[in-house]
Amino acid sequence: MSKTFEHASRADAQSINPLYLCIVGGKALPEDEQGPLDTELDPQHPLHAHDLLRPLDPIDVDDVFEEGVIVPIEVVRYNDIPMVNYGRGRVRKARLANIRRKQLGMPLIEVKFIVVRITNNLQLLRRAISENLRRKTMGVFDQIELAKQLMLHGASEEATATKIGIPRSRLDKLLAFEDHASPTVKEAARQGRLSASACFVLAEINDHTEQDKKLGDLLTAPKPTVRAARTLTNPDENAPPRRPLQRRLLTRVDELAKGNEWMQGARAALNWVLDGVAHKDLARLLDSAEPAPAATKAAKSKKK
Repeated sequence: MSKTFEHASRADAQSINPLYLCIVGGKALPEDEQGPLDTELDPQHPLHAHDLLRPLDPIDVDDVFEEGVIVPIEVVRYNDIPMVNYGRGRVRKARLANIRRKQLGMPLIEVKFIVVRITNNLQLLRRAISENLRRKTMGVFDQIELAKQLMLHGASEEATATKIGIPRSRLDKLLAFEDHASPTVKEAARQGRLSASACFVLAEINDHTEQDKKLGDLLTAPKPTVRAARTLTNPDENAPPRRPLQRRLLTRVDELAKGNEWMQGARAALNWVLDGVAHKDLARLLDSAEPAPAATKAAKSKKK
């Protein structure tokens, strides 16, 4: 049997009709997912969820229709109103499922919840973010929104990076991307047409028109990688240093590929890896001044 919120305690999970839970920003949801206690969208509210308006998966709604909400949500008491701290998706799905259940004359789903006491807004936000990080895969824009929320409520940049689980250097790149990237570059990142790192490089260009031009060039490149982005944005800049083994391998190739013998040298270097000894011995092979080893029997049989 469900209990009213006035009698709920944090000792155990109570249950309640999902319509009587408050979702901050819930009035911006589709009408069937709204509840009478929901509020207007307010990005500065500590209970604001940056991904609140993300559409629900119909399959998940069907699961809730059949099985109900199994995992309790967490709520915070604000003026005796149960406001959802995390579990908004479960509440939305239960509301949709109950519309169908009511039409079919079935019992309505009640959502289990646990009440927590929070001393300040930053503590509340950190708790919600911890749950999101545990349950969801966070993309670039998720990380940006979470960082902005944490810093809005007083978290330092160091604490923000630690809470989201990223290095401070990446946080700096995220914030710079948010401030300086053109809308077109942001949309390309959102659609997954470029890696986040490549988009960070484009955002270093001050002029948005030039950013968009370089974006077009990069998207038509054979491989729109970070290295390609840096080459486009800074054509005079030396390429980033390669890893030690890569440098040594390329040095050896250069030694063999003198004059018109480039292809022979490249082929010899490739044979060292493919036809010679095992790949794990590459470092020992590069240390040696000996010529490339002969192909193994296995490699010769493959050629035949």
